[in-house]
Amino acid sequence: MEIRKASPSDAENICSLILEASRDLNSRGLVQWPPDYPPVEKIIEIVGHGEQFVAVEGRKIVGCFSVTTHLPKEFSKVKWAIEDSNPRGIRLLAVYPKYQGKRVGSKIMKRAEKEAASQGAKSLRLATHESNIPANKFYASLGYKKVGEIEVQDWPIKGKFYCYEKAVFV
Repeated sequence: MEIRKASPSDAENICSLILEASRDLNSRGLVQWPPDYPPVEKIIEIVGHGEQFVAVEGRKIVGCFSVTTHLPKEFSKVKWAIEDSNPRGIRLLAVYPKYQGKRVGSKIMKRAEKEAASQGAKSLRLATHESNIPANKFYASLGYKKVGEIEVQDWPIKGKFYCYEKAVFV
């Protein structure tokens, strides 16, 4: 499996992947994204910033994620354990359902951590919905520490999002 920066031509496939992953989560009573998220224009914007990555098996995109400096404004309310004036966040992490359980997510997270560290970050931060118990267990299993929780005001998914962080090194 290759993990590479996404190109604009990947945008439609990334949106399809996130949509299928979201439907799978919803079918299991788990919540993370609204049904129409993200619009392809948003993915193209993230790709243009050089923040979107894809995991490719053969010629198929099987996973995606972004490593970003664009963190939710609610993150400023969290008491982070790691002092970092230059943190990175991981967003839009998704793996096609039939590739889940095959360590794709673990490989993505390892690459995201390396990417964050190479950009000068001391920590990688994320938030996941309280109802998404598998994701919460997954991040904890990778050494991410739950440091707080937020409610995102301008997001259609209501409820708490648990905030995690992990120290990253080059």
